Amino acid sequence: MMKQIIELLKKTLILCLAFCVLAGCGMTSGDASDTEIEDSDEDEDEDDRRDHDEDDDEDDDEDDGEDGGDEPEQERYSGETVLLSYGQTSDVMYVFDENGNQLKEVNRKDLAENIPASDLDVYRVYNGEDSDYSKNTAICEGDGFIFFRTYKYMDDTREYTNVIYAISEDEHGFYKVWEGSRSYYSTTCDFYDGRLYIDYTLEYDSNGRYTGCAETCFRYDEDKDSFVEEETGIDDVIQAANNAGLMIRGASRNASEPDCFKRTLDECGFIFGSLDGSYYIMNSKGKLDKISDRLDNAYLQFYGPDCVIYSEYSYERSTSSLYILDIKSKMSYQLTEEWPSAGFLGRDEWRYYYYYQSQEEYGIKHDHVMEYNYMNGETTPLYEGVTKPGSGLDLPGVSDFRVLGGHIYTTDFADGEIRWYGDDISDRDADLKDLNCLVKTVGLYDYGTVGYCSHEACCSECGAPLDQKYVEYFILDSEYSSYADVINEALEQKARFFVGIDDDEDSSYVDTYGSSCEEHSEHPSWYLVTDDVNVVNVKIIDDRYLAVDMSGYWYAGGAHGMPSRNQYLFDLETGEELTFADFYTGSLEDFKTFIAEATVEDYESYDFPPYYEYEDLDELYATAYEYAFPDNGCIEFTEDGIVYYYIPYEMGPYASGYIELNISYSEVLGRENLAEK
Repeated sequence: MMKQIIELLKKTLILCLAFCVLAGCGMTSGDASDTEIEDSDEDEDEDDRRDHDEDDDEDDDEDDGEDGGDEPEQERYSGETVLLSYGQTSDVMYVFDENGNQLKEVNRKDLAENIPASDLDVYRVYNGEDSDYSKNTAICEGDGFIFFRTYKYMDDTREYTNVIYAISEDEHGFYKVWEGSRSYYSTTCDFYDGRLYIDYTLEYDSNGRYTGCAETCFRYDEDKDSFVEEETGIDDVIQAANNAGLMIRGASRNASEPDCFKRTLDECGFIFGSLDGSYYIMNSKGKLDKISDRLDNAYLQFYGPDCVIYSEYSYERSTSSLYILDIKSKMSYQLTEEWPSAGFLGRDEWRYYYYYQSQEEYGIKHDHVMEYNYMNGETTPLYEGVTKPGSGLDLPGVSDFRVLGGHIYTTDFADGEIRWYGDDISDRDADLKDLNCLVKTVGLYDYGTVGYCSHEACCSECGAPLDQKYVEYFILDSEYSSYADVINEALEQKARFFVGIDDDEDSSYVDTYGSSCEEHSEHPSWYLVTDDVNVVNVKIIDDRYLAVDMSGYWYAGGAHGMPSRNQYLFDLETGEELTFADFYTGSLEDFKTFIAEATVEDYESYDFPPYYEYEDLDELYATAYEYAFPDNGCIEFTEDGIVYYYIPYEMGPYASGYIELNISYSEVLGRENLAEK
């Protein structure tokens, strides 16, 4: 089954990359092409559809009732909403309306309560703590439903299909909405105008060529208590794009998922796509207009009614910069300078939001969130997010960014919790406020805080950075041990040793290892080595032992770096650091035999074992026996036992990751707990 999942993910990745064809190369202004593919009965003037400015032209708003007083709660809110789901898989989700008011708080566990056990494993709404699968993706919200995307395993074909389903927020009723075939994969789900629109890819032809995409939509029928499929009204436009070989995608209001084609045509008046390396827009009449030739080193990020935002990445310098391609003028210009990271965040009418990232100190990221106003060309700084050690947030103030109706939402960390923050930015002044919407608590902050060490070593001649290291260390609160100071000093010393901080000599500069300053200037990233280590978990076992889990990543160029993990264990009653060898009383031969046998048993428990390089069990046993030592640093302590793990390449390829054996204390130590009772 694992092998099938991997193959499915590969297919999905290929399709995603294909939709981002818009990853072409260089950017110049192209000649317009007025190729008419197909006519349409829709002859509304495109300029009228895009006639907007900063003045409020809407003087005929419908009055839903008198102001003042409490209106009775409606069964379902019919306006635009935004779904706040951390990483789209969080246990608790929040629904806000277009005026910035919170409508609902929804818990995944509650949503799963009415789903039969047989379906719960199939649709994976909520996985609990002991489940062996990941929670599926919460896509959008509308009309009192939350919509999810997942993959369903077909017993008859032993394959996976893409499934979209809905759960009502109040009654928690389950509704299967759409299921693709083996070759159909959903690329967009968008609740718009009272309907769920689903864009999906079509099958490849017999020669493996891409044949296009399609869109369908579903409306909830209260009488039938089900979702009923309806016509989208834009099949002719999509078919014209497919016939022309145009690879299209929807516009963008938020970075998490493109808009559906129907919304895109209504709001933009066209759909953007690529053909033979050039870039086009197709209007509702099926008319193609070429707006640009190939884009060198560029990756299309998102677009709206006015412009396309794309990024250019420099492999030599490991930097990104954002550019804008204006739809009307077909000219492009640079939006940001080169930064370690930059990207699109969202769009609200003609206002586009993006960020760029700086690092004044390696490992401490500063995410600068900006607004670009297309109508006047002005760029306004909104706010800045800064790395909080131990929080686990890679993009502070940027992660899960949403925008709707002049209100922005994002996640950040404070006081041991990741929470949702937001603000009304209609006046262009952002002051993020705690929305009292908890994402999750960061458990390690229950026992203390987290500090960090950062260090950069540079070329002794030109000052080019050659070695950058960042490491976090845990700081235990004194209430948990009278030896907290001893433990904290030991943990900080490990961090200082890791980054190479030495008070006796200047370690800011290093030898160039034979490389020249000219090479450093031309290809700075080729000679730079980075090494990051983070505190990822802290627990106290049997009220006696402090376990600090660390996770790291070393990178020196190439296709990928090398991950690392480690655990530090301290006795809270003595302040002493311990290893597994301090608990194990058996012989080395006993341990090696035990681990080798456990490895073979684990291998045989899989339908598709992760040890791809070992099919002969005798060879597997011999390799496991060779690597097994009580003090090899590949053992982690838990409440119930140990995790013995093999690092990548040790027992399988890099793609296998860490291969883990979960072993109880009774099996390996002959007692139920780590602490002797």
